[in-house]
Amino acid sequence: MGILLGLKQHIDQKNGVSSDKFRDCIKYLRRYSAVTSIDYLSSEEISKITLDFLSNN
Repeated sequence: MGILLGLKQHIDQKNGVSSDKFRDCIKYLRRYSAVTSIDYLSSEEISKITLDFLSNN
């Protein structure tokens, strides 16, 4: 749910997102989950991580 919320916020701010950028975001979250257990993060925290990645790349 957090990924979708972050994606929606980014789309609302920037009027869209490319499929390559979204794919890179998913790869980043997979690598992030290898270091940190994202099962214990709230959807707001995951949304922020997603939005930060999409905004900065």
